Amino acid sequence: MNSSIVFRLKHKDVFTLIEKHNLYSVIEDMLTTFMDLDYKKTIALLLDKQPIPSGIVVEKLKSNKLHLYRFLDEYDKKNIKGKYHRELISLYAIFDRENKLLPFLKKSEHYPIQEALNICQKEKYYPEMVYLLGRMGDTKEALELIINELKDMQHAISFCQEHDDQDLWEDLINNCVDKPEFVTFLLQSIGTYVDPTVLVCKIKPDLEVPGLKNSLVKMLNQYNLQVSVQEGCKKILMADYFSLQKKLVRVHQKGFSVYEEVLCGACHRKLIDKGY
Repeated sequence: MNSSIVFRLKHKDVFTLIEKHNLYSVIEDMLTTFMDLDYKKTIALLLDKQPIPSGIVVEKLKSNKLHLYRFLDEYDKKNIKGKYHRELISLYAIFDRENKLLPFLKKSEHYPIQEALNICQKEKYYPEMVYLLGRMGDTKEALELIINELKDMQHAISFCQEHDDQDLWEDLINNCVDKPEFVTFLLQSIGTYVDPTVLVCKIKPDLEVPGLKNSLVKMLNQYNLQVSVQEGCKKILMADYFSLQKKLVRVHQKGFSVYEEVLCGACHRKLIDKGY
């Protein structure tokens, strides 16, 4: 039974026949049809035997994005140079955004960031947009997305911690002071990162903040703990400083051996002159 007959019968033994008789040219001629028959076996043949250059495979599969996604997803696992990462961004956005898009954006350095951002903006993929904006340095817009779209205050605080920017902390506070539930969360969470009086002073007198008393107590406890830790560290550092200073003075006061070859640092004459 030849390969064309086996194929017309939609029989998966055609792959065994192709390998046995080295009929890989058949795959190139009917690539999409083979993918329809069994995409896993087709991709395995393409990657293991490499009978067709990857560029030709990509070109032939462009008309079927699902098949292209399946091929490039497997191709990328075996080729670490990031050759098709640009294409994979849009394909992951279509076929497996939830599991693969954000991890892929984080691990890869081989895609145009602005193009990736445009794709995510079009689809309103906010977590991915936050990551890309942060990577591009637009942390203010990224923070606004976290607050206004994701409404994830823990993420917002982690984001500010990660970028360690005082202006970003102020942006966080300014974006939240008119949202009572966010104010409550901030009061309970940022005492160890910024001066809590900055937040308290910006709360409007007529704003009803749920759990305000308990939040203030927790905030002050966190801040006092931070101050206490800093004072303890300061005392330890000062003690170490004076201890090391004493050692340095003792070393400088000690005499030390000199030899005939040693020169004076000022006049560059020998310290020991046998002529005297």
